[in-house]
Amino acid sequence: MNIKMTDFVIHFVNFAVLFLLLYLLLYRPVSKFLRERAEGISSAMDSIDCSRREAQEALAEAKRIKAAADVRAEEILRDAAVRAYETSEIILEDAQKKATALLQEAQVEAEELRRHARREMHEDIVTMAVEMAEQILGRAVTKEDNQRVSEDFYEEH
Repeated sequence: MNIKMTDFVIHFVNFAVLFLLLYLLLYRPVSKFLRERAEGISSAMDSIDCSRREAQEALAEAKRIKAAADVRAEEILRDAAVRAYETSEIILEDAQKKATALLQEAQVEAEELRRHARREMHEDIVTMAVEMAEQILGRAVTKEDNQRVSEDFYEEH
């Protein structure tokens, strides 16, 4: 092989110029693009990590708030049940008082009706007795006679 030194030097210079041109025209811009791309990806990853942490914190806060709300709801339900029981007791007590009052009123009214009926029966019996006495005696019985007989009867009984 017959290689001439001048050809070799020309090829070498061509190669060096090509390398230098490629280095200046392609390597630096591609390298810069790749570096910026890597920085962008790194920045995006950092942003994603930050967002993930914020989301986890927000989730933890939401769970804490939900747990507190569950506890508060339980307290509200328990308080409502207690108040409902107390209200029912008050209603029952009030109903019992009203029923007792009605029963007492009914007993008083029944006693009054009983006394009234006895008075009417007594008056009817006295009237009948006077009428029978008038028929038996054949004369009118005066009020004084009636009073005396009634008093004598009550004294004996």
